[in-house]
Amino acid sequence: MSGKPELSRPVGVSIGYARFLIIKTGSGNLENSAMSLAQQVEAYVAVFPDGGAVTANELLHLGERGAVEAALAELTEQEKAYHIEDGIYIRPGDGYTSRFPRPEHILAALTKYRGELFSPSAGSMGQGSNKSGSGDSMAGDRYLTSGQSRWLRVGHQRIELIHAEEAEIRALHSALEKLRPRVPDKAECIEGLRELEPELRRIGVQALWLFGSLVRGDATPDSDIDIAIDADKTRVTGWDYFAIWQETQRVIERYLQIDCDVVEIESARDIIKTHILKDGMRVF
Repeated sequence: MSGKPELSRPVGVSIGYARFLIIKTGSGNLENSAMSLAQQVEAYVAVFPDGGAVTANELLHLGERGAVEAALAELTEQEKAYHIEDGIYIRPGDGYTSRFPRPEHILAALTKYRGELFSPSAGSMGQGSNKSGSGDSMAGDRYLTSGQSRWLRVGHQRIELIHAEEAEIRALHSALEKLRPRVPDKAECIEGLRELEPELRRIGVQALWLFGSLVRGDATPDSDIDIAIDADKTRVTGWDYFAIWQETQRVIERYLQIDCDVVEIESARDIIKTHILKDGMRVF
């Protein structure tokens, strides 16, 4: 028999935002293996809502500034955070089709940390939503800003900011508020999804859940609806999942006339599964 102590299964223990790996040896001693600083920063940011932003100043309790900035840079390289500009970082979105932060979340972060005012440009009025969808449009979204004119690149997002006087921005923002669509109605969405059940089952959806802001009751006029589906495993495998959720999204958006974000439940990241288990409402 080896003289080395036997190791039992490691156990993860969370204390605040820090997480440690506790390993019990055969002699009964405990050894600590702390998470790396980048992992601690990731855990800290993970509790933020979709589009939550942070700066190094808010993370100095985790380590020295240089180390914190290096950890943020590491997370940015791994696309676990996105750098907006001048030390402002934003967490990825929770969407399955796109994890890139939405333009409105990016601008909200700049408002929070810089006090800049923003509004969609006058040219966007009457052209539908200013959302960039998948985030890979080369044209980018265009907004007025009380700050300097510039381009922002966040992940694959391109946002053009055009300087305007604050009075012009406030007036345009007020006009757009009057044209803003109403908050999606949960009962109407559920009814519409149930009417779509035969069509969705035909394309391979055997169960469907509604979750996210609409179910929690904190949806805004800009909110999309979050849908989780369970694909029929007897009919599809592998890349077929991609085709099913893509077709599901197309069918729902066409019928309900509202943007939706669809996730296949078995392929979802753990944080999405947690949201579904916490507030998901099964439709069929």
